[in-house]
Amino acid sequence: KQWYQRRVRGSLTCMVGDGYNDNDALKAADVGLSLLNQESGLAAPFYSKRKDIRTVPLLLNEGRTIMTQILTIFMFTACYSILGMFAELVLYSMFYEMSEAEWVYIDLFLVMSIDLMLGYSESRGTIATSRPTRSFFNRVRLLSMLAFLFVCAAVQLLVLFYLHDQEWYVAVPTSVAELTAGSMEATYIFLLLIYQLTYPAIVYTLDHEPIYRNTLMMCLMVVLYVINAYLVLLSADIINEIFEFFPSQSILFRLQILAIAAGNLAINVLVQ
Repeated sequence: KQWYQRRVRGSLTCMVGDGYNDNDALKAADVGLSLLNQESGLAAPFYSKRKDIRTVPLLLNEGRTIMTQILTIFMFTACYSILGMFAELVLYSMFYEMSEAEWVYIDLFLVMSIDLMLGYSESRGTIATSRPTRSFFNRVRLLSMLAFLFVCAAVQLLVLFYLHDQEWYVAVPTSVAELTAGSMEATYIFLLLIYQLTYPAIVYTLDHEPIYRNTLMMCLMVVLYVINAYLVLLSADIINEIFEFFPSQSILFRLQILAIAAGNLAINVLVQ
């Protein structure tokens, strides 16, 4: 068995064994799977309680699912970090910033909960014929993330330009010595950002297991979108005070923010 593995060296090999005499071959293979044998199970990286060769495609399916979950969480975290940094840099250029309460909502409630729920995505149930890439940063994936970030950054700038063009827009006085948290700019960049940060969880699950198959994630998304819509449309005075919102009195503008956020998602899905 080891001699045969040496002959096919250069190719990925999988060894399935059910006895003590398979130990050396199980260790030498790229993937070793022991079937219902405690002795060979000590030598193999993977152990099956079912003595059936059909465990092999199950192992490949679950392995690819774990890899895609790690990739999705990585892409989500990277996009969150870069989008948040871009939003703050834009606000810093005008001597504004988002409040601490806004960042607490983003970090603890939105990002952490999505990170947890992404891990509950199940496998599609079929194995693609093409082998998955071994690197996080191949050309296609890097281009995908750059395109996603470019669209979201452009929409953030669009909202700012559109806000400044409104007749009722009021610029909050700023100081060079200290950044100002409460402003219309910070308010609507935040209200757009809390939608944009959910988009990687949707966009980067389309190619392996769509988000609607993850029941926990769908429940979380419904809760997040209801809360986000409330913050955009109907936030109470106490909410405005806690988050240091400076909201517009125009209900039409608030509805337009929701429409822009929905359009942002549609463009990202089409681009991907």
